[in-house]
Parts: sequence; structure tokens; C-alpha cells
Amino acid sequence: LQTITYFELLGWSDTNWSLEHKLRFMSECPGGCSSKIMEHWIQLADSQKFQKFDYGPSKNCKVYGSDTPPEYPLQSMDVPTAVFYGGQDD
Repeated sequence: LQTITYFELLGWSDTNWSLEHKLRFMSECPGGCSSKIMEHWIQLADSQKFQKFDYGPSKNCKVYGSDTPPEYPLQSMDVPTAVFYGGQDD
């Protein structure tokens, strides 16, 4: 599960992550990160939406009052933002 998650989130490839770096990274990460947070990252990547945790329709109704999790209101957030990327990023 961790390897799939890291691949999806970090875009691991043989050209930008050596096996040594992958093994080192997996031995130390996710430091201080719960499995629920990792699952939420996968949900965000799969849904292509910046939304709250998806518990499934039944529990979503109890938690959010809707069968789908609400999206975070990014349009109402007024914060300085910077975007960084590397030469191998797609």
C-alpha cells in the first residue's frame, strides 16, 4: 500500500528516484502521519477534488449531512500561495 501511495503522490519513476532513495524514504515516512491521512491523500488524487475525508455514503450523511464529502471552499481562502516544481515534473 505504501509503495502505491508514494508512486501516486510523488510520481516515482526510475529516472528521478533511485531504489536506494525509495527504500530510505519508505523507512522514514510517513513519520508522524496516520494511515487515515494517507488514505485521504489517495482519495484527493483519485477524485481530483480538494474535499473532506470520504467515509462512504452512509457515514458521510451522518458526518456531513450529505452522501458525498463537501469540498473545501478555496475561493474564500485569502492566503499567500507559491507553487514550486522540478524539471522532471509532469
